[in-house]
Amino acid sequence: MKVRFSSLFIIAVLFCLNVRAQLSDNFQDYNFDKNPEWFGNTGSFKVNDLLQLQLDTSGSGTKFLATPNQLIDNTEWNFWLKLNFDPSASNQVKIYLCSDNQDLTKPLNGYFIRIGENLSLDDIVLVRQSGTNEYLIIDGIDAHAAKTPILRIKVLRDNAGNWQLFSDTCGGKNFKPEGSGFDTMIKNTSWFGVVCKFTSSNAKNFFFDDFYIGPEQKDTIRPEIKSFKINSKYHLSLFFTEEIDTGDVKISCFSGIYPIVPSSFSIISSSQIDVFLDPKNDYPANQQQRLTVSQIKDLAGNIMLPGVIDFIYYSFEPGDVVINEFMADPSPVVNLPDAEFIEIFNTSDFSVPLQDFSIEDGSSKVNLPVYKFPPHSCLILCKSSDTALFKPYGATIGINLPSLNNSGDILKLSHYLSGTIDSFQYDLSWYRDIQKQNGGWSLERINPYQKCLIEVENFTSSVSPDGGTPGRKNSVFDSISTQAIPVKYNISILNDSTILISLNQKIKTVSPQQGRLECLDPPQDTINFKLLYQLSSVILQLNDKLQFNKRYRVWVNLANCMNTLIKVDTNIVIPAPIDSFDLIINEVLFNPQTGGSDFIELFNRSDKYLNIKDLKIARLDDSLKLKDLKTPYSNNFYLFPGDYVVLTDNPEDIKLRYSVKNPDKLLKALMITLPDDKGDIVLLYNNRWIDYFHYEDDYHFKLISNRDGVSLERLNPDAATNNPANWHSASSTSGYGTPTYKNSQFSDLQQEETDISIQPKIFSPNGDGFDDVLKIVYSFDKSGYFGSIRIFSLTGRMVRELANNDLFGTEGFYTWDGLDDNGQLVASDVYIIFTELISGDGKVRKIKNSCTVVR
Repeated sequence: MKVRFSSLFIIAVLFCLNVRAQLSDNFQDYNFDKNPEWFGNTGSFKVNDLLQLQLDTSGSGTKFLATPNQLIDNTEWNFWLKLNFDPSASNQVKIYLCSDNQDLTKPLNGYFIRIGENLSLDDIVLVRQSGTNEYLIIDGIDAHAAKTPILRIKVLRDNAGNWQLFSDTCGGKNFKPEGSGFDTMIKNTSWFGVVCKFTSSNAKNFFFDDFYIGPEQKDTIRPEIKSFKINSKYHLSLFFTEEIDTGDVKISCFSGIYPIVPSSFSIISSSQIDVFLDPKNDYPANQQQRLTVSQIKDLAGNIMLPGVIDFIYYSFEPGDVVINEFMADPSPVVNLPDAEFIEIFNTSDFSVPLQDFSIEDGSSKVNLPVYKFPPHSCLILCKSSDTALFKPYGATIGINLPSLNNSGDILKLSHYLSGTIDSFQYDLSWYRDIQKQNGGWSLERINPYQKCLIEVENFTSSVSPDGGTPGRKNSVFDSISTQAIPVKYNISILNDSTILISLNQKIKTVSPQQGRLECLDPPQDTINFKLLYQLSSVILQLNDKLQFNKRYRVWVNLANCMNTLIKVDTNIVIPAPIDSFDLIINEVLFNPQTGGSDFIELFNRSDKYLNIKDLKIARLDDSLKLKDLKTPYSNNFYLFPGDYVVLTDNPEDIKLRYSVKNPDKLLKALMITLPDDKGDIVLLYNNRWIDYFHYEDDYHFKLISNRDGVSLERLNPDAATNNPANWHSASSTSGYGTPTYKNSQFSDLQQEETDISIQPKIFSPNGDGFDDVLKIVYSFDKSGYFGSIRIFSLTGRMVRELANNDLFGTEGFYTWDGLDDNGQLVASDVYIIFTELISGDGKVRKIKNSCTVVR
């Protein structure tokens, strides 16, 4: 029993001596005066709130702390330090691994690590000090400690005097060798400590932690996969918890279940390996896959346990996640928080990892946080400080939200692999309401599932009484618009060799049979071109130049963002300038039915190709000066010879009330006000009057009792605009209006060989649009005639006087609507048209014609 007791006692004593010999201090006890006790300039140091030893003094000088240490052979020294400055000879630190003197600022025998002396080349060095003399043992890697270093340093010495120096320049534990050396001049030690030399600006900028002195700490921890990143469908980056033995990595370390087949790998760093999958074995996106990693060793030879990486390669198409609503100008408040927000919507059928996305405006970009975004749901993004304000409305995440401009800002939602998922630039016109664009109302997407429709047609101001609907279904949501949207496009000739086609849908690709461009006037060879496509437009760069006032046919096959075929097939021209009477006012509705809209129809009576983009319309004030000047249509719109176009502020209303045979000629325009009784319409191009029409309600056919919704039609485009006889009410059989096509009361007024001709010989003034008006057409070989036109019955009774001593031109016409001078419709019968003319030299001519009225 005594022998056993003695053995146990000796073992216990040796164990206690070994414990006392080691040193370990991480300052978790909030002090440095015990366990272990430090000596020296103790009043110049403190343990800070981060539980680090920190220099805490003022002025310039040199301060030290030391603690007992007797270990030198087969020993490891390990510690962390941070210097909040660039080291130099005036601002440096020495860590004494060994010293025979407690006062580390005095002559001594020992070894120290020094940082600070060589400015931009500052490195980590191991030095022996004998008295006051210094001898370099290890010169570390240049510049490793030059810039505000944060370091963890490890030093090893065996009992033969071999020294090794390691560092981690990030402050971690992935040590890399700085160098090695040999020195056995000092064999014993009593102290370990730090010496800080500083100027006044750095009197508080030295930090230390995690001191360890003892036997070498062997690494027994197996490496693990810390994280991974998907760089592409066939490229993954693996990050390990520590440095690995890269020379021992083989392709057999990586395996998967088909179709996941690793084909190669690349060593990126000592803790990162990139694995490449065989692209011949495609695998489905948006589904979980598995990669297994094994037989990876760390630098100490520890082999990792097999690690499993379950990953999903997400492939997003534009529109899978969209910006669904946003508040750019919250003031004045309607009934929502006085704060900006962006609502995003997941239109896909699977949950989306939000951390793979970023959102940005024109000036800043924010990576979104970790969040599993459920399918077919919305999420509010706001400033972190506003999170509590929006949480009552629905799922909310606070971020460093970019500040939104009231107008003109660009919003973009991106995925780090798939690129831009949603992007647009908004402006005040999107509100479609002048009052709401002044603030307090959000802009809402009409239908988030309509992925290809351009945003300017898919956004409008909220109609919610709160001013917006964050976290809820949008107040303007329209499920009908989920159906196929009719394709609209506008063609602009940018110059004689560049054509721009703008569409209302987002473009994805151009068909291999991209299109054709050929001249039609006269037919000529095809012009070759190159196609460049953008988000919702394509540019045709021509090899040859377009000719002025010639017509071309262009057709292009495109595909929208959902791969639906879009066929663009139209005619284009380089238009001619509009001269007076090229473009005329042809039909006017100035007194619509209750709730209806006005319209103005224009007709190209020239042989030129015209563009109405720069056309203006106006009214006249009482002094005959222009007022209410407007540009009715600011986009390109081409009129071929003989073409019609109708301007109105509500095309849908016109379609409901009239037969619109050419709806592509019916344009939503910025209109002038048309009074119901009388008014003026002026057409202008380049500030020149092109046509002018003064209309009055009395121009209508007198027997129409209710003129609401009845348009005035021009009888002949070649006759004077302001001749009241050249205007008549649209026929009843046409629905009292013929917008976008030939007028129901059209007359070509062909002149016969005689001076006075009647057209037609038989007419029926019943408003059915067929021969409702009699035209009395004249044509003289000289001017200067005065004359009268009277209509008589066969009994000789005058029933109507059309002209009384009027001055006639060389050609023109009068009309008779079948009414007598009392406004009553005459009976069916034959009537005599008696024309009496007096020439300038006093000669009198009397001409008789006859016509038949059929009621």
